Amino acid sequence: MTAAFAAVGRMIYRTVLISLLLVALAAFFALLASRWVGKPVQHLAETSHEIAAGNFGQRVDTLGLTFEMADLADNFNRMSGHVESYVEQLKRAAAANRELFIGSIRAFAAAIDAKDPYTRGHSERVAAVSRSIASSLGLEADFQQHVWLGALLHDVGKIGVDDRILKKGGVLTPEEFDQMKLHTVIGAEIMARIEQLRDIVPAIRWHHENWNGRGYPDALRGEDIPLIARIIAVADTFDAVTTSRPYQQAYTLEFAVETITKLTGTRFDAKITTAFLKAFNTGLIENAIRRASQPTEQMEASAALMVSDVGIVGSSQAAGEPSAALPPMPKERRATARLKP
Repeated sequence: MTAAFAAVGRMIYRTVLISLLLVALAAFFALLASRWVGKPVQHLAETSHEIAAGNFGQRVDTLGLTFEMADLADNFNRMSGHVESYVEQLKRAAAANRELFIGSIRAFAAAIDAKDPYTRGHSERVAAVSRSIASSLGLEADFQQHVWLGALLHDVGKIGVDDRILKKGGVLTPEEFDQMKLHTVIGAEIMARIEQLRDIVPAIRWHHENWNGRGYPDALRGEDIPLIARIIAVADTFDAVTTSRPYQQAYTLEFAVETITKLTGTRFDAKITTAFLKAFNTGLIENAIRRASQPTEQMEASAALMVSDVGIVGSSQAAGEPSAALPPMPKERRATARLKP
């Protein structure tokens, strides 16, 4: 009897042992199977996260997958390819729209300058010099572009100033000068209506403000004047001094630099002047002017078309504006020639 119970006990023990072994083996193979099935799914999830983050070139490797998983991965890759293609098309369209936008603005600025042969190209040169100053200040590329765009349109308000005042060959009367000063306000009001250009309104409205608070239209002082306007103020004066106008012949570049230096602390921010001098001494300013003085045939044609079609009044720096800040011009300091391209 005892022997029979012992045999039964051994049988139960072996049964339990075998059962536990089978359960362990089943768990082991289940773990392997889950990893084999789950790894492609995990890779698919990781790839989808990469695509969601903007890395549209990611693909799922189908090698070694089951038929169902390979089919799923292949469909996912096709979808990813279509998304990448559509995104590239959108990028190209956005770039084309941006070029069209910038080209239209440049043609508009050129049209404003074009009616007066003395100021042709003024806006492009001021934009180029302004960007050089911004670069010398170590500002970010996006802000440099922001400065360039604001400078390109800084005189847009002169479209609303009487042509007789813009082209007058002598010093403006107080009444005429009051009308001339309105170009900053007019330009700001025009650009404020365009949502994409509202950020450059400070450049247009306040580029004639002085560091000492004696500028116009709002008599802002010091740091209250936006940085973009302080930069353009220096570039605007530099171009006004170094180009011929009905009321003056062009000064040399060196004399313009000397004049801007003397006006530092009263009209200009010393920080901006320092950046300007750095850009000038390294040749950055002259290179920028040289490039800006080479407008494309398409730009000239667009400007001419705008002028002839709508009769846009154009002048970049009116008679009498810069002369108040300049001493009598010595003959030896007159520029005998413009910068050669």
